[in-house]
Amino acid sequence: IVNHSDIPQRVTFIAYPYLKAPCGAHKCSGIPDTSYVWVAPSLKIIVDTISTYIGGRHISCYGRHDGFIRLQPSGGITAFPEYNDPKFLNYSWNSGQATRDIENLYAGEYRIAINDKLLCADTDSFTLIQPDILQSQIVDVVELSCYEPFGTIAPLTNGGTAGYSYFWIVAPDQKY
Repeated sequence: IVNHSDIPQRVTFIAYPYLKAPCGAHKCSGIPDTSYVWVAPSLKIIVDTISTYIGGRHISCYGRHDGFIRLQPSGGITAFPEYNDPKFLNYSWNSGQATRDIENLYAGEYRIAINDKLLCADTDSFTLIQPDILQSQIVDVVELSCYEPFGTIAPLTNGGTAGYSYFWIVAPDQKY
């Protein structure tokens, strides 16, 4: 029996016993017996939140480990009010963690498998991305010449997250 809804469903079974005569004819009816079975909905991994920074990436800067994944699973044993607590689920991440939510993540793929005491299970995977490494160099826009005492330089920046800000400093002991 499979429950395709999001809530537990009660299934009623009624057994009508009877005896058959040797020739197959209905001979004697018994007392019907009724049983109920609750069927849990499928266990599903639902994402509550995944870290998102400016630029739509999941890690704030190249090489950092500030990503996170927060889950809100539904179904399985947690569909029953008295078991609606994450402690009734088992979590297994490919990173070795065994908690519902994980944090301090680097860029990469994270796979999760969850299951419960009813043998309901689900798996999913998430890929966290980071910006490219931030690189900058100074380029001459207008070179100094013997006739003009002025030149122009500019930063050429790529990687990171666009919307760069610059802070210029004069190297110590330099004459300009």
